[in-house]
Amino acid sequence: MGILLFIVSFLTALYLFFAFLGAKRVNFLVILMAALLIGFLTKTFGTYSGCADGWISENIGEQGACSHHGGVVTYFNTFGAVAMSVCVFMFVIVIAIQFIKFRNDL
Repeated sequence: MGILLFIVSFLTALYLFFAFLGAKRVNFLVILMAALLIGFLTKTFGTYSGCADGWISENIGEQGACSHHGGVVTYFNTFGAVAMSVCVFMFVIVIAIQFIKFRNDL
């Protein structure tokens, strides 16, 4: 779940930076680093790890943690769920706008 949240927030931030800032006004590496930072922070603050059956263990990160509870899994917290919803919504809206512009140009 964490990598999915990272990818979606990174791609959305990258596209929005290019759409609003443009590659001519700001260096590509600056835009790329800012989008990577947003993706990393969204993943960091939007997920938490716990056991697969819901058990909360203080030993997450150690070998054998949650071994009797189905293993360690990553979940979205409230911020992560909202961030994922907003990013997907914005991405769909931007794709729809681009499709409409493309269709009108034909």
